[in-house]
Amino acid sequence: MAHSAPKLKLLFFVQLPPPYHGFTVMNRVAVESEFMSAFDVTLQVINFAASVDELGGKFSFKKIFLLIKYLFQIVGKCLRQRYDYAIYPICFTKIPFLRDVILLSVVRLFGIKIIYYAHGNHLPEFHSRSPKWLQHLIDNFVRVATAAIVVGENLKFNFTPFLPHERIFSVHNGIETFKFSPPLQKTKSHTQVLYLSNLTRTKGFFVLLEAIPQVIAHLKDIRFVFAGAWEDIRDKADAEKFVREKQLQDFVVWKGPVVGEAKEQLFYESDIFVFPTFYPIETFGIVNLEAMQAGLPIITTGRAAIPEVVEDGVNGFIVPEQDPNAVAEKILLLAQDEHLRQRMRENNLRKFHQFYTKEKYAERLIRTIEQIHALHIQAHA
Repeated sequence: MAHSAPKLKLLFFVQLPPPYHGFTVMNRVAVESEFMSAFDVTLQVINFAASVDELGGKFSFKKIFLLIKYLFQIVGKCLRQRYDYAIYPICFTKIPFLRDVILLSVVRLFGIKIIYYAHGNHLPEFHSRSPKWLQHLIDNFVRVATAAIVVGENLKFNFTPFLPHERIFSVHNGIETFKFSPPLQKTKSHTQVLYLSNLTRTKGFFVLLEAIPQVIAHLKDIRFVFAGAWEDIRDKADAEKFVREKQLQDFVVWKGPVVGEAKEQLFYESDIFVFPTFYPIETFGIVNLEAMQAGLPIITTGRAAIPEVVEDGVNGFIVPEQDPNAVAEKILLLAQDEHLRQRMRENNLRKFHQFYTKEKYAERLIRTIEQIHALHIQAHA
């Protein structure tokens, strides 16, 4: 009787929500997908932030404690089991990268092959502006990888100075299917424009805010809903001041953070989704997939892998970054053309179910890990 090959043993480093942002959401999707049963996966949670304002390289004694805790956990797991690969979400900023170096040193000590699963951007820039000692660390730890995975073809450049092209793979993200069905018909009479992401200025919420006066000069029957958590209280003050000064109180709604059914219903209630990001380390724009699933036309920018998902004129529009005029123009075009909205709605629903469900994402990730392993075996045959 033939025996099937043993499953690859993977040590999968993850950060899970909260806080809610693209990286943590994608980790949760992965750990709740068929990926977990396709391999022998051990999870190692490495959460260092519980809220949006704790993200990044901000120092705290709590983070030092967590780092020590995770080090002991990793050592214990590596002593109990021999892993084929560690899948690690390497960071491209100084303090988080140095934290990664500490954790990855344990992985290397046990001789585990490393696959980087990068949800960040601009590794070459990080390398070039770093001091010599840090450049040496970056070279040493990035070049040692068996392979690297990025979330879009446009992001492969991050690893091309460090790894051969054939060892850099692209895996588009996917998301959970909404748990709730859309209403049979929308009850509101006005057009609703939605921004849903953390209220970080570089995510573009203020660009949309600045577009509103131009839109309402031509169209009064429209509302703009902003949903998400504030990252900087100064941005909140500036936004509220702008609304007062431009007398936009009747057109702007601040929803705060929304999750679960409330988030899904907000997508269903809306007609147009706007995400004019110019976030420096933007990679994919997970929130665009949620808008796609709801059938909303998407107005966004050409940053990172976003144009691989949103095709200009097909399921949305790509606008220049930090350009309120362009955003206003596309909002007016969509708001005044129901047939165009319907065509983009159909294209988005079809594209989502063909490519961006959790199941499709798991298939891509499984296939990529298998390809990486086959490449490694071939190289060492």
